[in-house]
Amino acid sequence: MAGRRVVIDLPGLPSGAKKLDLVLLIPGQFTMGSPASEPERSSNEEPQTEVTLSLPFFIGRYETTQGQWEAVMGNNPSNCKGDPDLPVEQVSWNDAQDFLRKLTARDRQAGRLPSGWEYRLPTEAQWEYACRAAGRLIDSPDDRNLDVGFRVVLVAVPGP
Repeated sequence: MAGRRVVIDLPGLPSGAKKLDLVLLIPGQFTMGSPASEPERSSNEEPQTEVTLSLPFFIGRYETTQGQWEAVMGNNPSNCKGDPDLPVEQVSWNDAQDFLRKLTARDRQAGRLPSGWEYRLPTEAQWEYACRAAGRLIDSPDDRNLDVGFRVVLVAVPGP
């Protein structure tokens, strides 16, 4: 299943704006944390630890956009407006949680999200796995351009 993408056209998204684009990462092991030899590393990135992710998960290929935020939340809190494909900014962790709860409820009701799955922020391990290992874990060459900068992303995983 590696390389599988899911693209969701959110109701209310401005015409031509980026859709919600999720890419599947397969389970695997990786070394979390930075080696002492890595340039610009911080002391909070040690010790290195072997981590196993036992379930596949979908992660946002791009940062959450202003258009996507507005389609779900009905407002745009960003300071730098003008293009719905710009990343949403000026949101707190609590705001992100509200967005994800609303998106989960909306997609479940529309039948786009399987029962037991939810959207949430990635764990630290999922985030680093995507950042460090995505190029080795994604089969499709188109998906090797996963945007893994420091931004809010979405994860869909089986819920509890």
